[in-house]
Parts: sequence; structure tokens; C-alpha cells
Amino acid sequence: MPIEENLKNIKKRLLLNDKTMSKLLNLNEKEYIALEKNSSNITESQNSKISEILKIEILNKKSNSSRITVRKKIDIQKYQNTFKAYSEILKLYYPQCQIFVLTKIKKHNPINSFLNLFFKNSKTAIINEMGTFYPSYLIQKDNHHLLVNITNTHLHIIEIQLGNNEKIFLYGGYQYRKANEIYLK
Repeated sequence: MPIEENLKNIKKRLLLNDKTMSKLLNLNEKEYIALEKNSSNITESQNSKISEILKIEILNKKSNSSRITVRKKIDIQKYQNTFKAYSEILKLYYPQCQIFVLTKIKKHNPINSFLNLFFKNSKTAIINEMGTFYPSYLIQKDNHHLLVNITNTHLHIIEIQLGNNEKIFLYGGYQYRKANEIYLK
């Protein structure tokens, strides 16, 4: 999918810096800065390549409230342990941002919950209601908010619209709640 916005705007909306964008695009920092300065002159071929590398998708392009999502492949094996990996990834991408750990549960559906009691093993029903075991984070800086999920293979970044003081929000069939702010050293 072609990138509809210039790189500088995408970088700003994803709360990234030049160093991180250059790493995402597999460029050195000088190459990225030159590319960003000439982003209005990017060819269709370059545009497609950038879009493919970033795995970027811009939703609702025709409305004023477009949302960016990114799916980036990561190598979790290069870290000593999984928890350290999550911390290192967040430090790499978001060193100057507020970061909150989120709890994530499936949006409650009373009818499904009732039916689960009769037609499913109760342990399965409880596990299905919990959602996934991969961590979710809310990244905040100024008035920008990103929902970040990290799995064993991918970093998922989703631009969302929130008020700064919202503690609970819904997205994609899940209810997210701010648990704690984390500070990365």
C-alpha cells in the first residue's frame, strides 16, 4: 500500500526519531535524513519499498482522522529473556515518551458468556475471556497516543485517538485499562 503522507509526518505520528526510522527502514541515519528531505519526490517504486519495509497501513485515508498502523518483524531471540526484550524494544523505539502497561480483556459479551457456561468447559471459557498473554502498552507524547503490542515475532504499532486522562478504552473487540506507568533506564 503506498504511503499517502510524507515520512516526516509519519515519523512524528508514530512518535519516532530519525535514528529509529533509519533502523526501521534498514538505512543509516544520513541516508534516512536525505530520503525524508526529498520525500515529496519519492518514486512509486521507492514508495512501495518503504511501505513494504514498514508494513505501514493508513486507514480512513479520505477522512481527516486517518489512523496509521505498523507491523514490524522483530527477532526476540537476540535478547536474554522475553521481559528484557520488551523493555529493550520500548527503549529503542520510545525513549522520550510516557509508557503505560495495559491490561487487555475481550470486550464483555453477556450472551456469549452465558452460552459458554453451558456449552464449553468452564476453564476454556475463562481463558477465552482473558484475551492474549502478550503485553500491550500505551505510548503517550503530547497529544499522540499509540497502542503497542509485542509478540515473539512482531511489533504492532497502532495510532489511536484518546484523551490524555482516559484510563480505559476499547479497541478491536478488547477493553484496555492503564495499569502502571513504566520507567525504562
